Parts: sequence; C-alpha cells; structure tokens
Amino acid sequence: MDFLCPLSTIRRKNSSPAPWLSDVLRNNRRELRSAARKWKKSKLDTDLTSYRTLLSKFSLDVTSAKTSFYKEKLETSAQDPRKLHNIFSSLLNPPAPPSPSSLTAEDFASFYTEKIERICQTFTSLPTSPTSHNQHSATPSLTQLSTVAAEEVLQITRSCNPTTCPLDPIPSAMLQTISPDLLPFITTVINGSLTSGHVPTAFKKARVIPIPSLRYHGFCSDLGVSGGHFILDDCPSAETQSQQNRAADNSR
Repeated sequence: MDFLCPLSTIRRKNSSPAPWLSDVLRNNRRELRSAARKWKKSKLDTDLTSYRTLLSKFSLDVTSAKTSFYKEKLETSAQDPRKLHNIFSSLLNPPAPPSPSSLTAEDFASFYTEKIERICQTFTSLPTSPTSHNQHSATPSLTQLSTVAAEEVLQITRSCNPTTCPLDPIPSAMLQTISPDLLPFITTVINGSLTSGHVPTAFKKARVIPIPSLRYHGFCSDLGVSGGHFILDDCPSAETQSQQNRAADNSR
C-alpha cells in the first residue's frame, strides 16, 4: 500500500465564498485567464499588454462589485446590531483555514472493507425458503425414454401433416388411412428405437430441393421428409412434455 499510494502532503486550496461575483465578472475572469495562457505560450509583448489591460480592468470591476455588495448589505442591516457585528467580524476576522486531514490509504481501505462486510451480513441474515430445496430435489430427471402405447402412436400418425416424399414407400395419406392395420408393426419399430437409442438409417434420409423465391431474393428449401420422421420425432416430444407436466405437479 505504501508503494502504490505513498503518503504525501497536499495543500488544500481554501476558496472563500464570493457572493459579489456576478456573471459578467465570471466572463471577464475567463477572458483574463485565456489572455494569460496565450501570453505564456507566445511570449509576445502585445499579448502581455492585452493581459495587463484585462487584469487592471478586472481588478477594478471586482473592487467596485465588493464595495457595492457590502455597502448594500450594511445599509439593509443598519437597524440590526447583531447582523452588523457579524458582518464586521467576517471582514476583520476571516475564518481560519481547516486543519489538514490525517487520513491515510489504510484508513480508506479499512472503511470500505468494513462497509462491505456490513452489507454482506445483511444478506446472510435473510431467512431462506425451505420449499425451494424441496422443489429442486423433487424434480424428476429424464434418464431414459419410456415406450409408447399403440393408441398414442395412432393418434400421432393421424395428427401429422400428410406430406409425401419420393423416398416414402407409400404416400403419407395412404399410411394414415391404413395405419390401424400397420399399427402393431409401427409401434414395435418406434419402441425399439426409444429403448435402444438407435434410429434406423432409413429414417435419417431426406430429399432437399432448392426452389427460387422472389420474396426473399434467395433460395428456400422444400424439404421432402419421410413420414416416419414425424412419427418418431413426436414420440420423444410427447415423453418430454409428460416429464415437464409431472415436474410441475410435484412442485405445487
């Protein structure tokens, strides 16, 4: 700490209030400082003469403003001896400059460290809700997919959009029509994929035909996907939805 922030003495600038300083005087002071910077940079006699002229004018304006301010203040307080005494005391006995600060870098570090500790104690004292832990521990985890019933497979098959791909052995509309007769075979294939985690290679094939689109000034894909994809994809979706519903019921 001493290496990064060594102890050093800084002189504090004591600026007394100046109620007589008007906007005109502030503007003249800015011009005076600008002229001083210009002369220090150029070192020309013309700039020095301009700076001295502005300095003399500013000093006269400040003296006149102070005289007018205190004259008006004394006239308004002529009937109040206490105010007159305070005015003369402030003029004859100005307030002493404040004592230099004895604070070090360690004092600031200790102050903020204690403040952070007090804030942390307010958070640790808050009561914890016991229900949040129970809800988290009661949430079921999906480790494997369960098999689906034949009725669920039939419902998913009939609710799918009958889009047909040239890779399909039969059209999707015809598959939906004769699905009650093929239901045992379809259910066996889907349950075998769900329990083993293996999807047949025939279900992984698709045909993509790019078609120009004037709306998007590019290409959009007309996906021809086998009907078996939709049936097999919807079964895990239904299982996941049922898991979410059970988790919501356990958390209530």
